[in-house]
Amino acid sequence: MATQGLVFYTAKGSPFSQRIEIVFEEAGVQPTTYFIDIHDKPDWFVPKIPAATYGGPKVAPDDPSPDSVKLAESLALLEFAAELYPNANMYPKDVVDRARARFFINATSGLLASFYGLIVKGGTDASSAFIKDLKTLQMLLPPDGGFAIGEFSIADAAVAPFIARAEVYLRNDLGMFATGEGPKIHKQIFENAEFARLQQYWKDIAARPSFKATLDEPFLVEYASAYLAKAKAQK
Repeated sequence: MATQGLVFYTAKGSPFSQRIEIVFEEAGVQPTTYFIDIHDKPDWFVPKIPAATYGGPKVAPDDPSPDSVKLAESLALLEFAAELYPNANMYPKDVVDRARARFFINATSGLLASFYGLIVKGGTDASSAFIKDLKTLQMLLPPDGGFAIGEFSIADAAVAPFIARAEVYLRNDLGMFATGEGPKIHKQIFENAEFARLQQYWKDIAARPSFKATLDEPFLVEYASAYLAKAKAQK
């Protein structure tokens, strides 16, 4: 029986999944992908999105083999995929650069909570927390340009999906903040001089073919609009 390669379980529009999808694009691979409806997950699917199986006999993705290795958590999968597909050149070869990439990911981890706080809760405190975390990220970037550790790597794939969604949602005024606040915050982050280095970093990421191929802005706007309309109606 044939051996199963990587099977990737994802949900459309997931920023956590996009982290790994960027690696696939950089490597030029198309692993077996199975989409999960996070609002109606099948009984056999236990982990969070994204998840993966690897190895074991080749079977249908909706009936994973007990002999396959089950993997979850986006940062663990990000490193796994980058090592599994070395031609992506996403996993730093130098031990010091690997440590720098992991430090960058860890030091910017607060961005996730403050981003969701801004979009889902809104308010002055939420926007201040997000701005603070972006300043931390900017401070960690090489001052003269380039990506987080110089070359594009897992460090950039870890944060890119969240910067992207902040740019899209704020520009489209999508969040639980007062109407009109989104574009104001967007201007501060993506136009004001205080974030000049972050703006260049974002432009470099946005121009990356692997990033463009894994971002579906129309879907993000449609999904967020529907979610926020429902949330505001229930508030």
